Amino acid sequence: MVRQRMLIQPKCNIMDLEGLGKDIWHGLDAQEYVNQERAWTMQALMD
Repeated sequence: MVRQRMLIQPKCNIMDLEGLGKDIWHGLDAQEYVNQERAWTMQALMD
């Protein structure tokens, strides 16, 4: 029964999500965003 469930194909392919939300990042530098998040996280851990 478990083996049978594992053989069922998913209804969606993860690649169908490619580009989802790209409008949110328009005009933003993703690396700069990550750097800022890391700096905030490190500061929060030090407080």
